[in-house]
Amino acid sequence: MPYIVICFYESLTGRESPEPVSAVATWLMLFTSALNPWINSMTQTRYRAALWLSLTKLRQTFQQRRKTSLSQVMTTQPASARESCSSAPPPPPSGQPRAPTGPSQHPTGHEHQHKPST
Repeated sequence: MPYIVICFYESLTGRESPEPVSAVATWLMLFTSALNPWINSMTQTRYRAALWLSLTKLRQTFQQRRKTSLSQVMTTQPASARESCSSAPPPPPSGQPRAPTGPSQHPTGHEHQHKPST
């Protein structure tokens, strides 16, 4: 309404309205134009029921997908991978030597070379 009043004022008097007044009236018009569809749709019972039904179906679809993806992860990963996130082997219990991971090594740190027995 303020925007229309300003337009009539400018048309009938031939003068321009002050800049701040014109800016406020323009922003009010834009804001109410953007808000009107939401207000009208939310006041209609039929629209609210359809929106609620759509949101419920969407929520169920996402929950079903999440359950499916979680069950696939649980069935494809071995139990040890699910229990720990790291890929490093667990440390040995105290007092037991760690199993070698690379070429066989002598306790001194040098590679142990196997000699064929004759």
